[in-house]
Amino acid sequence: MIVSLLPSSSPAKQRSIAIIHDTLARLSETKDRAPSDSAALAPLLALLDYAEPAPPVPQDIPRELTDRFVGRTGKHLLRVYAKGNIWEMDKLARFVADVEGVDPKITGSPVQTFYASRHMQKSYILAGVYSLLAVFGLLLVDFGTIRHSLLAMVPLALGFVQMCGIIGWLGIPFNPANLIALPLILGIGAHDGVPLVHEFRRQRGRFKLSDSTAVAVILTSTTTMASFGSMILARHQGLRSLGQVLTLGVFFCLANSMVFFPALLSWLSRNREEVSEEEDVAATEEPLSEEPAENEIAAAA
Repeated sequence: MIVSLLPSSSPAKQRSIAIIHDTLARLSETKDRAPSDSAALAPLLALLDYAEPAPPVPQDIPRELTDRFVGRTGKHLLRVYAKGNIWEMDKLARFVADVEGVDPKITGSPVQTFYASRHMQKSYILAGVYSLLAVFGLLLVDFGTIRHSLLAMVPLALGFVQMCGIIGWLGIPFNPANLIALPLILGIGAHDGVPLVHEFRRQRGRFKLSDSTAVAVILTSTTTMASFGSMILARHQGLRSLGQVLTLGVFFCLANSMVFFPALLSWLSRNREEVSEEEDVAATEEPLSEEPAENEIAAAA
């Protein structure tokens, strides 16, 4: 009917008529080859049944899947995923609190990671406290007085506070990998103030930091910073953060022992009687003794 609307002499009409004739011829051949018995149609009917299957039942699921999600008692496994990044401790803590509010016995990798991290944090804090007590005890044995033992820990205390402030400003959070830096800093940073306090006790006049003591403290601290600083180049984030925390901690302990602490010792010795440089050097070379010499005791008698 549509073809009749075209002009009889149109080439397009002739091509359309030819296509229609070819199509009708192929359909006629296909009809002649189509099977007429039911046996030949059986495969097609079977495919039709598969094309409209019944809803699946649990027995149709492979056992490899049911063993992972269905328990022996018939209870099903329910997996809950967090919206936020659970590698951040605050979001992990909120997620664990939310799921435990529904089921206190819930378990899984996030829950295990949260409690393991919390136990590690408490353990490192306790290790830091024990390390601090041990360091103070050793200083007390060395100096023999609480005053000088506490004085030697001033660079350490200031450096530790400054380290915590700067890593917070730089966005370096404490994590299970770098929390071990707490007891390490307490042990490493304590030696910066010890030589200065020994020199402070030996000098008779106002305290002056000697070049030899300054070089010794700077050399020991910079070599320590170089060894810990090499971990900053590591690809592992935990190891890199450990190197950053330790390097910053040792640096601030060194800076305080070279800048602030000598000024503090000089101020504390401001009331000492001024002595000549020769007398001060001679006094520095004499061994320190808390007890008076025997001749001084005899003279006093």
